[in-house]
Amino acid sequence: MIEDPQIRFERLTSEDGLSHNRVTDIIQDSHGFVWIATVDGLNRYDGKQFEIYKHNLDNFTSLTSSFISCIAENIEGEIFIGTNKGLNKYN
Repeated sequence: MIEDPQIRFERLTSEDGLSHNRVTDIIQDSHGFVWIATVDGLNRYDGKQFEIYKHNLDNFTSLTSSFISCIAENIEGEIFIGTNKGLNKYN
């Protein structure tokens, strides 16, 4: 196998702002954002920085849990997040 010298991989970790290094799912949405599910939060990555979403006891509109198992986008562009405590829709 010949490696392409133009392809370069970069590792993103909690030191770069990811909420946890254990990733359970990843998608790129129709707007170009990369959504990363971890065992401690949902991360939205724009190519430069992370926006992190977690369960917040004081906010009933937050995720039902910070343990994110899966992410999906439907044909209308809605993001659905599966947690260990139910399904959530990003609004």
